[in-house]
Amino acid sequence: MEQNKVSFQNPLTGEPLSLQEIDEMFMRRCLQLAKNGRQNAKPNPMVGAVIVSGEGRIIGEGYHVRCGEGHAEVNAFASVKPEDEHLLKDSTIYVSLEPCSHYGKTPPCADLIVRKGVKRCVCGCVDPFAKVQGRGIQKIREAGIEVTVGVLEAECLELNKRFITFNTHQRPYIILKWAQTMNGFLDNNYQGMAISSPFTKMLSHKLRAENDAILVGRITDERDRSQLNVRDWSGKDPLRLVIDRHHPCFEGLDFSKGKEEVLKQIMQYLYNNKVQSLIVEGGAITHQAFLDAGLWDEIRVETSLSTSVENVVTAGTAAPKLPHNIRLINHEAYDGTMISTYERQYFHRSNKANHKVQSSTFKVQSKEMSNRFTSRLSDNDDFKRDELIRKIEHAVEHMTLAELEALSYDMFTKGYIQDY
Repeated sequence: MEQNKVSFQNPLTGEPLSLQEIDEMFMRRCLQLAKNGRQNAKPNPMVGAVIVSGEGRIIGEGYHVRCGEGHAEVNAFASVKPEDEHLLKDSTIYVSLEPCSHYGKTPPCADLIVRKGVKRCVCGCVDPFAKVQGRGIQKIREAGIEVTVGVLEAECLELNKRFITFNTHQRPYIILKWAQTMNGFLDNNYQGMAISSPFTKMLSHKLRAENDAILVGRITDERDRSQLNVRDWSGKDPLRLVIDRHHPCFEGLDFSKGKEEVLKQIMQYLYNNKVQSLIVEGGAITHQAFLDAGLWDEIRVETSLSTSVENVVTAGTAAPKLPHNIRLINHEAYDGTMISTYERQYFHRSNKANHKVQSSTFKVQSKEMSNRFTSRLSDNDDFKRDELIRKIEHAVEHMTLAELEALSYDMFTKGYIQDY
């Protein structure tokens, strides 16, 4: 299928690429560019943009380099050479996140796209930020520019999971992290022990550099005296927090109402201070408190694979039990240790994953299922419409907030909802 005037081909089969495949190809480039802003774009999201001419040539690209400076779309348009400016009217701009529609530290990118007069705009996902949330897409569509939303949506959402969690749940993205022996202990007979290798320790410092804050409990702080910084990596040290009733980590922290209330206060403090991500490094009591409160999004477990006598531990602090609503997303071995990364399994994510795995089965069965369902309804089209609306309304009333958000977003991307 042609993208304007050019036909792209699969290099292996020689078959022409569909428009969806072409869109995904250029969106992957957007994601590559966006990752360059991982350190300096915060607290803004990482965004990449690519401008493709009608002939299929990339004539401009950019990413959001630093908070307060030009957004990805601005940098992409700025990179277009003067001799290519006339190509914009037939071009497509690809953006990994919906263009902003409000005045912040910079003008709205949606206005810039309209002013440049491109033919088409392709967005990876909708921006959940309260001042955007579909308004950028709506503004571009109202200007007569074709807009496609949801290309490589899962990858685009994953890239900015910290930003998205912060704006949708009003709390940081939370990573629970610990190191354990192969038989499930955090220490040796309640005494600290080195489990990480020099390389995996460096990876831990890299993770710290990628997140805004780090937290430990009082016992872990007193026993390990960890600096909780990034001395083995480059980047900014995360905000250091210790849960200690004798030395509160911020003024006004009240310990009188129990663990869950303490965690709520910490979440509110971090949200108020625009902290988008938090690593919880221990200890077991602190990890369990976060698990019990449902305050986690990702779990990273480093397990020593050593069976040598000096590393065989028979007593000590037991590692936390993994919750049931998790999904393994990564599993890597380094220097005698295994790092396993899990993510929280929300209903709508599970739905999407199941849809991808079972899509071929669904396509085969969907017509048969539809025929069986509609055969129970009235033969009169008007009555059938009323019955379907009633059934859908009944189902919507019993949906959770997460399910409603997923449904409304899906309807918006398909054009059924105009103002998201």
